Amino acid sequence: MCTMNLRVLPVILENYNLKAFYRRCTYELCRRTGFYRLSENKRKRLLQESQEVFVWLPNIMTKATSKISLHETVKEEAIERANDVLNGKLRFFAGQKQMCGFPPKWMKDFEYSGVHLPHWTAIRTIDARQGDIKLVWEPSRFLFTFDLARAFALTSDEQYAEAFWKAFEDWEKSNPPYYGPNWLCGQETALRIIVWVFAASVFSSALASTRERTGLLKEAIYFHVLRVLQTRKYALSQRNNHAITEAVGLLSAAYTLADIPESKNWKKKALAQIAECIEDQFSHEGAYIQHSFNYQRFALELLVWAFLLIEQNREEVPDEFYHVFSKSFEFLYSFVDHETGALPQYGPDDGTLLFPLTACKRRDFRPLLQVLSLLSTGSRSFPAGPWDEEAIWLFGEERLSEKRQSPSADSAFYEKSGYYVLRGPNSHLFLRAADYKTRPSQADNLHIDFWHKGKNFLFDPGTYSYNPLQSKWKVFETSFSHNVAGVVGNDQMDRVGSFMWKNWVHSALVDKWHEEDMEYIEFVQNAYKSTGFKIFQRRGVLRFSDSYWIVDNLEADKECDFFVGFNLMEEPVIKKGCLIPRRGKNLMMQFFPEEALAEYLWHMNEDSSLGWRAETYYQAEPRWRFERRFHGRSLKHLTFINGISGACSGPERHLLEVLEELQLVLQFDSRVRPMVTKRQMAK
Repeated sequence: MCTMNLRVLPVILENYNLKAFYRRCTYELCRRTGFYRLSENKRKRLLQESQEVFVWLPNIMTKATSKISLHETVKEEAIERANDVLNGKLRFFAGQKQMCGFPPKWMKDFEYSGVHLPHWTAIRTIDARQGDIKLVWEPSRFLFTFDLARAFALTSDEQYAEAFWKAFEDWEKSNPPYYGPNWLCGQETALRIIVWVFAASVFSSALASTRERTGLLKEAIYFHVLRVLQTRKYALSQRNNHAITEAVGLLSAAYTLADIPESKNWKKKALAQIAECIEDQFSHEGAYIQHSFNYQRFALELLVWAFLLIEQNREEVPDEFYHVFSKSFEFLYSFVDHETGALPQYGPDDGTLLFPLTACKRRDFRPLLQVLSLLSTGSRSFPAGPWDEEAIWLFGEERLSEKRQSPSADSAFYEKSGYYVLRGPNSHLFLRAADYKTRPSQADNLHIDFWHKGKNFLFDPGTYSYNPLQSKWKVFETSFSHNVAGVVGNDQMDRVGSFMWKNWVHSALVDKWHEEDMEYIEFVQNAYKSTGFKIFQRRGVLRFSDSYWIVDNLEADKECDFFVGFNLMEEPVIKKGCLIPRRGKNLMMQFFPEEALAEYLWHMNEDSSLGWRAETYYQAEPRWRFERRFHGRSLKHLTFINGISGACSGPERHLLEVLEELQLVLQFDSRVRPMVTKRQMAK
């Protein structure tokens, strides 16, 4: 992120466009020559030109408390979470609670004590000696403020406002401007601006919000703005959520410190940068540039916040906001599991959640989707539920329209972006087949997720850490930790650094057809360019009702070792050549060629590196892994998933028996392509 090695310069140029490459080089030059440090010499001053102590935003949350209709259990949960914060239990990465004390130790596990802090330009983002710096940054994002805000808005209890101010004052003492790890990243700096502005609004009526404290907050925001402005163009060079975050942070400061003459220029720069990011980072199909559902949600939440700022200041919201909300909603809704609100954990996922303002689980996208639907169409996409809470807090209960308008829940193909979902009555299968035009995040092309009755049986492993200390945790981004077919010991692409790949993989849709309740998609892929082999790869998926056939065909110009692997959410039972989830109903997996399956199935433990699942950042849980390996010049493999409810769903039923009951004929041509037709049509 903030370091560059000369050996990767050609790869950087491949991963970024020329303009972005220039911006990154400029950043590195300024950082290494000390230019950034020298430019800060005269910035430690009070804001003499300010006429007011603080220019408050319109109150964001308390306007809703008089009308809010939250269920009593939701209120109890909100107060419990806030009390956890008071007791020093913080939720890292919107996941598991960590005992940190309160205020937390802002530089815990970092090699600097806080007494002799280095300037931010002297600190490396990625350093194996100091571990994952995101563990240091997480408390300093102040996301626990949202827990305090919910409880304060519901109870008017001063202890929650006092807790925020206590934490803020402690942070200020421990993190002098521009020194220490919490000033290293412009995005982290911008996030604090956003959260502090939010807090300033919510706690504005509290007795704890004294004139002295609000003046200190104003000065802190000003120093943060100067840090963001220093590396704003570097953020743009990343072509990711960093640029959006910093623009929205700048916009937040511009509206909040509107009495400062400089704020007009901040606002102009922020709005221009937001417009540039929307145009550059969101496709016309609604997909996001980072190849990640998690980061797309984060980017959209930032834009929702910017929308709110503009609207509450009675200014016209640019049209591009409505367009990106509409297209992103349709795109994300296509892949949502309608029982849980979850999407596949596809792509990098660090657990980022800007607005933890509901009792919903982190992977539940319904709070955001409901907001996007309301803002873009004026209608809700889901019926009333706990996912409404975010919309109520931010926009008021009156914004929740009773009208409901949801897109179709059928199969959806986004061919330009490379996202596909096949939907049956009780199941859906997600597949990613990208022809990369922007830098990839993980070597996971042609990965599939399978969901049945709200359970993610075949899953993406997630992202454990961007800088794990132990080598065994470096596999989460690799091909052989996903549900793919490939070459043993090799990735589809070659990793260069922590966030870049070379020899990008390219996939193409070559066949697609639909007939009644039967549909088929097939892809070819160009990958494994540095293996020394010429590899030809196909993957096809056929759906009939809730049954799925996954057909893999790999050919090489010389002998090598192939694998077909799947991550299994639940412990399976082997019966008559089938894998059956121990707690799953009406679901089985069968594989061809048929062989004894026990040797291909294992449960992960501390000594293994594959088969783990990181549902939240830095939290790994052991799961089951099924992986078959073959040696030769070709791999021809069929995976059958039967999730049909009814007579033909018996877990011990053989594939051929299922086909017989469904009155289908399954044949294979020379490419191992399934030719499935109704029996009465077969000759």
